[in-house]
Amino acid sequence: MANRNYRLAGEIKRDLTDIFAHEIRDPHIDSMVSVTDVEVSNDLSYARIYVSKLGSDKEREAMLAALEKATATSARCSPSA
Repeated sequence: MANRNYRLAGEIKRDLTDIFAHEIRDPHIDSMVSVTDVEVSNDLSYARIYVSKLGSDKEREAMLAALEKATATSARCSPSA
């Protein structure tokens, strides 16, 4: 089971890295944002994403606010299982 979580975490990390680099048009989420780690719950229903950004504290706070806004939007748009 842990191997499945590890593989899924890797897929999420790769996908989010690609999305941040090519699909998000928010100026606060740019190429300087890195996905550093992903932890997936045992039942695969939740994932905790760790990100970092080079820059000032103000730039990091703006990035986190933009990610939280994007998360709320994507959670509303996600198909239910």
